[in-house]
Amino acid sequence: MDRFVKSYTNPDGSEVYRFHCPGCKCSHLVPVTGPKAWFWNKSTEKPTINPSVLVNGHSPKPDEMTRCHSFVVDGRIQFLQDSEHELAGQTVDLPDPNPEVLFPPDKSGEKA
Repeated sequence: MDRFVKSYTNPDGSEVYRFHCPGCKCSHLVPVTGPKAWFWNKSTEKPTINPSVLVNGHSPKPDEMTRCHSFVVDGRIQFLQDSEHELAGQTVDLPDPNPEVLFPPDKSGEKA
């Protein structure tokens, strides 16, 4: 099963992929082609991505913003100690993709 999935292609043709982060409970984006591409072993089932993935402030609520810092190696996420969630310092398998997290429905037209 693919755990690292294509998110979109930029106008310049560069591609961005994403994976579900169980620590943040959201997806993280990684450029895999183009001038700002990261190393990727081309596996969507057991990806290795380099450099580390650092996400700051992934919450829309300022008081819930946290840091997530990890390496993805051979289909496993190695959360570094400076991550600010319950998986800091742990290594876990990339989870099966959650379509609602990876590709959330567009709610821009909904009334609040």
